[in-house]
Amino acid sequence: MAWIHYQNRSDQQKQQIAERAKLANPGQEPDAFYDQQELGLLSEVDLQAWLAEQAAKPTAAEPPSYNESDAYQIRTLRWLMNNAETAADKALARQRYRETLFTLWRKHVALTGDTYYKGLREEIWERYQSLQHDLA
Repeated sequence: MAWIHYQNRSDQQKQQIAERAKLANPGQEPDAFYDQQELGLLSEVDLQAWLAEQAAKPTAAEPPSYNESDAYQIRTLRWLMNNAETAADKALARQRYRETLFTLWRKHVALTGDTYYKGLREEIWERYQSLQHDLA
């Protein structure tokens, strides 16, 4: 589709575009906003749909300010397993915890080659020795 210049749009469309430009940036010219948003690529029907969609969006006079009291606290999966409101949330947290733990163990094995933990190795060795003693 060919580019349609801002001046070739209807007066009603130009007025709506000017209002949108003023909301986006009070000092911005409507034709610069039109070019920046690449509205010239839109057909008459598509431009009308875009303008209707933009008119339906709520406009904030100023962006919300950040307040430290609004900051959220980061919780761990362990905390969620113990304090979740529903049993389903607790089960999901437990599942994610186990998946994460297994993934970390796999990465550890891949990096170091250690396929066992010392305590487990000792238990296996003791079991092996007792089996050897029983067989002898």
